[in-house]
Formats: sequence, C-alpha cells, structure tokens
Amino acid sequence: MARLSSAEINAALAKIRVKYNHLIRFYHKPPTILDNFEERYLQALKNKMDLSIFLMAEIDVVGELISKEELNYIEKQKEDKQKKEKQPTFADKVFEDNRKKILKYPRIKLTLDADEELEYLMGAVRTLINNYWPAIIIIFKDKKHTQSGDRLNDIYNKLLSQFDYTGSVPITRHYVDSLNTIGNQKKIDYEHRFIMQETAFLLNDIADLLKDILEKDELPEPEQRLLIENHLISQGNKWFTKEFQSHSNIESFQKVMSYLEGIILDFRLQGIKKRY
Repeated sequence: MARLSSAEINAALAKIRVKYNHLIRFYHKPPTILDNFEERYLQALKNKMDLSIFLMAEIDVVGELISKEELNYIEKQKEDKQKKEKQPTFADKVFEDNRKKILKYPRIKLTLDADEELEYLMGAVRTLINNYWPAIIIIFKDKKHTQSGDRLNDIYNKLLSQFDYTGSVPITRHYVDSLNTIGNQKKIDYEHRFIMQETAFLLNDIADLLKDILEKDELPEPEQRLLIENHLISQGNKWFTKEFQSHSNIESFQKVMSYLEGIILDFRLQGIKKRY
C-alpha cells in the first residue's frame, strides 16, 4: 500500500470525523465513539504506526458501523410503514456480501453479545490449526532444525498460544471479560481491535513465510506423496485424511496456502501487516 501524503492523511481524518458525527447526530450514537477514535489516533501517533494502514482500517470500521445503522434504520422504517421490502441499497449489498464470505467458516461462540465476525474468524483460525497445519508438520518433520523448520515451528507455537486446539480461545479472554462487565464499551472496543489486529498480523506473517519457502525452493520433496500414515497428528482426523491422502507435498502445501489466503481476503485482513 502506498503511503499517504500529509494532505491525504488530513483528508482521511476529516472524512472519518464527519462519519462519526453523522452516527452521533443521525443515529443517536454516544459521543464517546468519536472520542475513542481520537484516542486511537493519538495512540497510533505515539506508537509511530503506519498511518496509511491505520486510517484505512479506521475507514473500514466507521463504514461498517454506518452500514449496520443504515440497515437497522431501513428495517425500522419497513416495520413502521408496513411497506413491502424494498431493493437493498449499495451499503446493504456490501454488508451482506462481506457476511456471506465468512459464513462458510465454523463459528466459535465466545459469549453473549460477542461480535459475529470475530467469532467466525476464531473458527477459521482454529480450522487452520486442526485441519490444515498437520500437513505442514508432516512435510517438515525431518527439517525441524533448518531455518524454514525453525520459523514454521515458531509460527505454530504462536498459533497455539493465541488460539489453541479446542476450548476457550486464549486471545479472546480479555474481550470476553470486558463484554461481561457493564458499562465497559471503551475496553470492549480496545480488546476487539487488539484481537483483529494481532490475528491479522499473525496470518499475514504466516502467508509471507509460506510464500518465501516456495520462492526459495525450500519445500522438502515437493513431488513426494504426503506421508500421513502412522503420524499421530492425523490420527482421528478423518477430514484431514480424506482431503490430503492423495496429495503430494507441494499440493498439500498449496492447499494450506489457499485456505490461509482465503481467510485473509474474506475477513479483509490483507492490509493489516506488521512493519519490520
């Protein structure tokens, strides 16, 4: 993504503030939503974040808020006036198109009032761990102490520490706690944003690493059939056995990459990367 100029940054800030003021005036949202944005912006400046990425993410956030409020407003008008359902607006179509993309993933229920998209994202990542990553483990089982093997192992440990195989999702604990505390909207917003950002960082890091392995021709025995027999990692996982048993190492590796890239695109995370 090209870096924004000072003028473009100022224009983006103005646009975001106008949208928040619209939410406050027209949809009677609390003024704190604008205050929270200003605080996030100051924090981004303090942390020397890439403002191009920060502002694009914030534009998406306020845009989604407005889309949701527009949908709610339209539905209320329909009920009040008892009219036939009208053709969906452009905002309706965008919102629904985005939602349809994530419905194919499993949903991990976190707690009452948890964000739906976040719950689907957690399900998507856990599916990556349980149903796709075993292929990576098998392919690199004899390359554990190579550079690629070490980097993959580090990534895998991060996946497990933040998302785990089953049960509660570690990275969401503070978010769930904040949802269960009355009058804690500021904390809820912060924890939600933290989870989305950290998940995006990790998934993009994994995607970059897998691409790097292919580009550097570091994939072991690419044409060899994936040897899933007698591996504990695949025992009991009928889905994995069925989907990968006839694949070569390169086909399996590409299948993992395809699923991972699908998550990144479907949840619109492609622009949220760490700056190294």
